[in-house]
Amino acid sequence: ELTYTDEIDMVARKSSYTCGRTLMVQCDKAAVDIPKELVEFLQDPETVIKVQLIYETP
Repeated sequence: ELTYTDEIDMVARKSSYTCGRTLMVQCDKAAVDIPKELVEFLQDPETVIKVQLIYETP
């Protein structure tokens, strides 16, 4: 059971490990799979992103 409690960090994990920072588990991608251009964009402290998460049961 996920108990996301962190006010700042969100972690998507490939493993099943969980802690208060864990937003999702069993992901099929890792940080290395994020395009370099996106990482550079996100490093700018002025960057604001909007993410929509949709939960679906299998």
